[in-house]
Amino acid sequence: MKNNIATIALSIGLVVLYILHFTSGTSGDTISNGALLNDSTANDSTLIDSTAVFSIGDSTLLDSLNIAEYSKVGYLSIEKVVYMCPTLKVDQDRIVRIQKDIGAREITIKQGLQKLIERKQVEAEELKAKGLLTQMGAQSMQEEVYGAQMKAEDQMKNLAQEFQASKELEAKFAKRLDEIIGKGLDKINKKMELDYILIEKRELNTVYALNEKNDITEVMIKLINSKVVK
Repeated sequence: MKNNIATIALSIGLVVLYILHFTSGTSGDTISNGALLNDSTANDSTLIDSTAVFSIGDSTLLDSLNIAEYSKVGYLSIEKVVYMCPTLKVDQDRIVRIQKDIGAREITIKQGLQKLIERKQVEAEELKAKGLLTQMGAQSMQEEVYGAQMKAEDQMKNLAQEFQASKELEAKFAKRLDEIIGKGLDKINKKMELDYILIEKRELNTVYALNEKNDITEVMIKLINSKVVK
């Protein structure tokens, strides 16, 4: 009886070993094949799913960002400030008049020289057609035109110096305006505590006040006209 039990136990043990042997072989092949697959695709980026590297829905990269804080922004029209403040407008208008006058005189000089040249050309053609144009007469006309050209050049040089002087006045005015606006903003900001100022100028006309509460232009005008800032 004991021999039969031992024989049965030995047989069962052999069966179990047999099953384990083939099962472990299959798993080993699977792992080995998987390892080979990984090795073969490791250097080929085209076979790797990009979503496995970074998912667009992954919010972990954005966790460190905070919601933007609200900023208080004021609006200021420089053109309106200058227009409504007599002490500033007088200086600006004077510079504009000087530059316009220089431009008008420049046109007059050029047109006068051109008319003289055209008149002398017509006169020379008429004398030549009548056979009255002498060498001395032609030379005299050339000297007259040349003298007019030299005079025009001197006048243009003087105008250039005047224009440069007007640009220096313009720069001084701009500096003074910046100082006045800066002082005004300091006083206004002590009350409003703004973060930014949007400034509208002649060359920057894409800024508009959508809320009158943000427009500090009128306050600035009153400060300058009352000589609180100067």
